[in-house]
Amino acid sequence: MLLVLSTLFYIWLLFLAIAKNKKSFIRSIISVLGITLLFLYIQLTSNIGDTDGVTKFSVTFVDIGILLITLVVLFFVSIKGLRLWVTKLFYDKLKNTLPKISATEMTVIQAGNTWIEKNILQGEIDWYEINKIKINDFTAEEKSFLATEVNQLCELVVSEEIKKNKNLSPEIWKYIREKGFLGMVLPKKYGGLGFSAHAHSAVVAKLATCSQPLAVTVMVPNSLGPGELLIHYGTEEQRNYYLPRLAKGVDIPCFALTSPVAGSDAGSIEDSGTVCFGEYQGNAKVLGLRLNWEKRYITLCPVATLLGLAFKAYDPDNLLPVNHPLKGKVRLGITLAIIPTNLPGIQIGNRHDPMGVSFQNGPTRGKDVFIPMDHIVGGIDRIGHGWQMLTECLSIGRGISLPSLSVAGCKLTLATTTAYATVREQFNLPVARFEAVADRICTLAENTFSTESAQRLTSSSIDEGTVPAVITAMIKYKNTELLRNSVNIAFDIHGGRAIMCGPRNYLEEIYRSIPIAITVEGANILTQSLIVFGQGIMRCHPYLLAEVEALSTQDQKLAIEKLEKSLFPHLGYVMGNLSSSLAYGYSFGHFAPSIGNGVLKRMTQAVSSTSYILSLTSDLALLLYGGNLKRMEIASSKFATVWTNLYYALSCIKRFQVINEPKNLEPLLRITVLDLVYQARDNLRDILSDLPIVPGRVLATLLLPTNRPFGHISNRERVAVSELFCMNNGPRVLFTDNLFRSPSIEHPLTRIESAFQAVTDEKYKLVARQLKSLPIDAPKRLPNESLSDWLNKIVSAGYISEEQKRLYVHTKALVLDAVMVDEFNPKDHSVVVRRN
Repeated sequence: MLLVLSTLFYIWLLFLAIAKNKKSFIRSIISVLGITLLFLYIQLTSNIGDTDGVTKFSVTFVDIGILLITLVVLFFVSIKGLRLWVTKLFYDKLKNTLPKISATEMTVIQAGNTWIEKNILQGEIDWYEINKIKINDFTAEEKSFLATEVNQLCELVVSEEIKKNKNLSPEIWKYIREKGFLGMVLPKKYGGLGFSAHAHSAVVAKLATCSQPLAVTVMVPNSLGPGELLIHYGTEEQRNYYLPRLAKGVDIPCFALTSPVAGSDAGSIEDSGTVCFGEYQGNAKVLGLRLNWEKRYITLCPVATLLGLAFKAYDPDNLLPVNHPLKGKVRLGITLAIIPTNLPGIQIGNRHDPMGVSFQNGPTRGKDVFIPMDHIVGGIDRIGHGWQMLTECLSIGRGISLPSLSVAGCKLTLATTTAYATVREQFNLPVARFEAVADRICTLAENTFSTESAQRLTSSSIDEGTVPAVITAMIKYKNTELLRNSVNIAFDIHGGRAIMCGPRNYLEEIYRSIPIAITVEGANILTQSLIVFGQGIMRCHPYLLAEVEALSTQDQKLAIEKLEKSLFPHLGYVMGNLSSSLAYGYSFGHFAPSIGNGVLKRMTQAVSSTSYILSLTSDLALLLYGGNLKRMEIASSKFATVWTNLYYALSCIKRFQVINEPKNLEPLLRITVLDLVYQARDNLRDILSDLPIVPGRVLATLLLPTNRPFGHISNRERVAVSELFCMNNGPRVLFTDNLFRSPSIEHPLTRIESAFQAVTDEKYKLVARQLKSLPIDAPKRLPNESLSDWLNKIVSAGYISEEQKRLYVHTKALVLDAVMVDEFNPKDHSVVVRRN
């Protein structure tokens, strides 16, 4: 038995050596030697009592012989000719197995770049390098803008007026133009504010806690643009003309991509631009494009003066200049243009009604609209480059705009729900004291921790110049899903308080906007099932793309030579991940890469050990499903969940380190990371168990031997986290910062927060305890007796002071005002003002 097992492990080592994968080789040789020593120990101890010393060491000599044979075979296999022969055996199988990549897909894959998501997929998380990542803070100018201009803008908002008029007020439009809100991300040399992605995100988030229509209006010009496109791809003339106008709000931009026949499949748009000569601004023969389009769902379109447009360009008459790289082609590809909306043939101004949230959104159509070539983003040389431009710029906006709104929404639900559950009493107890409610408040804290941590880490990567297309897809879908979960929990806890519309309702607008966030910039079901893993694995796998490109080579001999360079390292990579997965699985992750001590160390081990299983499982799925994996959207969604959850867990760990690892937040870190990791591991178990061979189910047991290897999350821990966030303390302040807080008590957030502050004040708690523990002979409150009259008797009896009575009455008035809902006049539906 020992001989067989030793042979298998040395063969394993042989494959790793052949692969020349240094890291995998080192990891695996340690595992092999460790297991071999264990076998030798069992052998020797089993031979105790045998007087023949030769017998004791006979198997050891056999092991040495096997190792020598392995080294000899290794020498011969290292000969390139033999390696090519082995590669040729794999060639036909792999050619029919690995996924085929279209030119459109390759453009998407090559757009942007990768970051730490690559390390997660490859099982190579380096916590010390992650610890060095700088999380950017605000500049003095950005801090001032958030504290002054943003607050002043929020003070102008009257939500009911925006809802009634279906538009921002003229004062708000004037203010956002004059103060540069529409050009936050544009460089200062063009008149913009030059803000970082982190500041851009914070501004949008704070505005979202005040007004969703306002946040969206500011968000769109700072996202896809078209300012962002012009910064990266525009000609110098285009930048010098358009960017100052966009920065100051002289032009209101929108970008039109979606059409009735092309939503998620943006590459199938039918909007066209035909190269031709036409008349423009008095010039009779200008080379340009005649455009025809129909677009819908375009935010800011009804009020836009500048239209960014995506269309397919054609040159049927071969009119492009002789030296143009696309000369002679009819189909030129997706192209982007900047078009003034006052040109003849453009229809604009009609509106859609997105869930009653009153931001400007509508369709646009164009019939035979002529533009000169200098209206193409980047000029005539950029014809056909639109798909690459879109994929790169969309990924940046996708990582900032909607994830920022989600962070704001999660903070809003955490702040208001903890406040409401604390001030609202039922059965003589604050609602927050009931375990079922406390459990859900803990989830609100988790969601806020997760969304903000991921957002901050991603924004920092963008500020450092990366374009992490996979990560931005992850946080778009995950943040908006966590927001949906948080809003549903908030509604559940608020009960009737949340479902009554009116000025007092601080949850209504965000509830209405949830389907919008889920749908736009890549519907979540598409993003999760196709984009994150389907495209992400091609970007982040160390060998897969090289293998696919090798197999796409027409010359078979050359293809085999290319394939050999990645195939053997790939084998070592798989073996190394298998070795690590088994070693860390059966040690409950205790030897996995980690950082720190205590809870922090254990959580980093949980993420590291699970990342190895993700890496191994993804390779197994590729081997068994091949190109069909692209169409297996359920499996792809589960892979996306695993990968995304590990990124979020890593982000929470990083955030915990940034805030100096406070002891009182260790329970929240542990609960959040374990929930993310255990959900990931459950999905990995499902994927492995669903593999079309019995060993898949065996591997599920081998790689995931226990359900909860890093510890159980107890009900007591979750209740403790809830209690922490229902107190007026540091953690609650930290996790509910950047909310707009008006000085007016009439503002809905100020109203509920004022009641919370009053109820959690120690002076109020003291008098409340005194009144609950009055002696039996103290004056009783009579039916229909006012609270004030009864308390007068209590004061006269000497149980509390006059000052305590005033504090108690004032606090109870704040609480009653906070839990009240709006009433409306049945005749004109105007709000009935009620004074308590």
